[in-house]
Amino acid sequence: MNNKISKLIIFLIIICIGFKINSIVTASEKILDISLNANNKDIVNNEKLEITVSANNYEIAACTLWIYYENEKVECITNNDNINILENKIIYTWYSTNGKNETLSNILNLEFIAKSEGIATFSVIGELYNENGEKIDFNGDSIDINIGNTTRNLKDNSNQDLIAEVQKDDNSLNLGILRTNHEGISPDFNEDILEYYLIVDETVDSLDITTIPESKRAEVIITGNKKLKIGLNIIKITVSINGDSKIYTINVTKTSNEANANANLQTLDVEYYTLDPEYDSNITNYYVEVSNTESSINVLAIPEDEMAKVRISGNANLKYGKNNIIVTVTAKNGITVKKYNIEVYRRNKEEEKKYQEEVKKKVEEANNLLKEKKIEVTSTESIVDKTQQDIMKSNNNKILIIVILTIAIIVVGIVIIIFRKRKNNTTK
Repeated sequence: MNNKISKLIIFLIIICIGFKINSIVTASEKILDISLNANNKDIVNNEKLEITVSANNYEIAACTLWIYYENEKVECITNNDNINILENKIIYTWYSTNGKNETLSNILNLEFIAKSEGIATFSVIGELYNENGEKIDFNGDSIDINIGNTTRNLKDNSNQDLIAEVQKDDNSLNLGILRTNHEGISPDFNEDILEYYLIVDETVDSLDITTIPESKRAEVIITGNKKLKIGLNIIKITVSINGDSKIYTINVTKTSNEANANANLQTLDVEYYTLDPEYDSNITNYYVEVSNTESSINVLAIPEDEMAKVRISGNANLKYGKNNIIVTVTAKNGITVKKYNIEVYRRNKEEEKKYQEEVKKKVEEANNLLKEKKIEVTSTESIVDKTQQDIMKSNNNKILIIVILTIAIIVVGIVIIIFRKRKNNTTK
């Protein structure tokens, strides 16, 4: 008898457990989903946007929702008594008038207007209750809206080895890799060069851009690479970490006549000095160091297209230390612009003295090497003396020539005077 009772108790326990498990599964199947939907995920500045907050036909009696958005990119223009707008969030409250559960589908419609380019992210969280006052768990949602032909660069998981190689500094705002699906970008990518140039034909509507930041924590946002228009398009690649950012720019000219968009230089040179590196049309950044006596320098910049215009700024009133000369080339089309940068370092008096000592030391080392090989050498002093002698000799020759010419002019003048006097006497 006891065995039968025990079996009955165990059976009832199993049934209860099964019922409880079934209740849990049923409850989990009824978890509420709150979703955000937009009438358009790609908009431009000053365009209106509608965001809909929806539920999956779930019964609730009251709710308070917080809809977060990026107020620097969009402005909420909704007029609704049930919402309260506080900077970057909207607070929405609702309750059933009879205190009973109601089936909700479309909870709220919000209207925004775009303010600036970028990716505007919207998200929703909050609290929901049933008619018994019990809190209802729900899954929130978020949505990204592209403003001004913007895309968020996703990390490419197809090449983990390359990503691992590039991403070494978690605090860096640099890009480790920047590539486009069109050849011809100038100059070649360098993490410290922020401005690039590209010419594409009129059939190109968008550019695929691949970027990998040096930091795993960095977010990369690309704007302006879609819906390219005829003429100049500016693509901005923003690398950001916790509010700090660095912007790379690609100036893209879309044209049917690439020759008219030629803004390359044929020649770039600085008088009396040598650029580092040697000039190349695909290199836009250069360095030169000049004497402390140079308050200005002459820059020779000749464009490949003689119809292009060149403007040089920063080559006068050089200060000691770093100076920046910018050579701006505007192509024949008047739209395409390319900038070449020359960093000029002007030595001060102490640095100049040290520099001259180093030059003298190197000359002496070279002379010693030549002496070891029994080759006749000339000291730095004799080089200076010889140069001065040549200058003096040249000056003396010039003086002698001037004297001879002066004497010749005087003699010719005297002869002319004598000849005229004789002619007058003969006439009389």
